[in-house]
Amino acid sequence: MRRSTIIWFLIATCVGVALFLLKYEVQNKEDQLAALHRGILADQEAIHVLEAEWSYLNRPDRLEALVRRHLKLVPLEERRLGALEALPMRMPDFEADDTTIRITEEQLIAANLPPLPQMRPRHGAPRASGGIMAVRSAPILQQQAPAGPRVSAAVMTVGMGVQ
Repeated sequence: MRRSTIIWFLIATCVGVALFLLKYEVQNKEDQLAALHRGILADQEAIHVLEAEWSYLNRPDRLEALVRRHLKLVPLEERRLGALEALPMRMPDFEADDTTIRITEEQLIAANLPPLPQMRPRHGAPRASGGIMAVRSAPILQQQAPAGPRVSAAVMTVGMGVQ
């Protein structure tokens, strides 16, 4: 009986010490949590003050006075703007189905044309394999064989030096 009493006494003592240490550890964590909450509140107050200062400094009347004082800007005149007709027309987007043809390097060399840049295929379009993609828009000029492929007239004028 004495042996079991000593074992129970040691177990109770160990549990008591563990609970004592756990209590102080929980109090320490609660103090840390309270300090973090105080820090968060202080940061939020500082953010509110900074936002108020920012809105005060970005008032339109204040900014206008600063611009007049430091930048010396002048109003934009209509004659400085270009006409809409002076803008270049945007090239249409061609689909990769039947509006494009493939030309091999040998055909370009035979036609005495510079190589065309590779164009990216549209989503889902097959990628060119070994050929160069060109837009079909005008027949090749008379210097080319009549049975040759059709390429853009702009490419032909640049490639053959025709103006």
